[in-house]
Amino acid sequence: MMSFEGRAIAVRKVVSNKGRKTAGFDKVVWTSPSDRYKAIVELRNILLEKSGVYKSGPVRRVWIKKSSKNEYRPLGISNMIDRALQALVLLCLDPIVEEKSDPYSFGFRKFRGTHDAVQRVRTLLDKSSRPEYLWDADISKCFDEISHKFIKEQLKVLLCKRGNEFIYKWLTAPIIDKGIKRIPKKGIPQGNLISPLLCNVALNGLENAVRKGLPDPNSSVGRKLKGSWVVRYADDFVVTSKIYDRLVNEHIPMLESFYRNVG
Repeated sequence: MMSFEGRAIAVRKVVSNKGRKTAGFDKVVWTSPSDRYKAIVELRNILLEKSGVYKSGPVRRVWIKKSSKNEYRPLGISNMIDRALQALVLLCLDPIVEEKSDPYSFGFRKFRGTHDAVQRVRTLLDKSSRPEYLWDADISKCFDEISHKFIKEQLKVLLCKRGNEFIYKWLTAPIIDKGIKRIPKKGIPQGNLISPLLCNVALNGLENAVRKGLPDPNSSVGRKLKGSWVVRYADDFVVTSKIYDRLVNEHIPMLESFYRNVG
């Protein structure tokens, strides 16, 4: 994280993002090469500070209307320097999470998209061992409900102590919503550069939760159950099964148990 190149890439990510002209609570926007160079230097100063000195700035919350629905979703806007620090930690954490991600998770990952998730479901349905039953679901208010404690437990084995300290500060950064300040006790702020990755950190393991306890797929019993799969895109997922009772009485309860731990 200390390299000039890494810090420069992080700043570039912020100033090339579609929110580059949107200021955070401190009303600062980087518009010139001089601003960007100062930000690179400021990142170095933050990294050189003693552990525990850094404090995340408040997150300015705005409400964005959902397309196709008469509803609004919250969007958190951090200060530019906090975004750059998130981009820097993301550079370190993303390859590690990618290595440990569920095979059939397609959301918030490089070179994967919705079309890949659809293709995976289609491939399963085209197989001779295709599932007979399919359950389509989504996790309600996923970003808002994820447990901070659970995220911290997952991150301990993924990232160094200093990197984790930064993430903990972002999770508990004050949120300013219509002039009212509150400290979040749970949830991941939507809008943070690192939030999509943290969502995957929390939900990786969903596939194992469903397939846990299934017989060896090469055994005679296991071959009959090869239709049990999970395909996930962010907080939307599909669970398949060849046997209805197994889907209803085993897979779905396992998913519910998994998510109770997450949120």
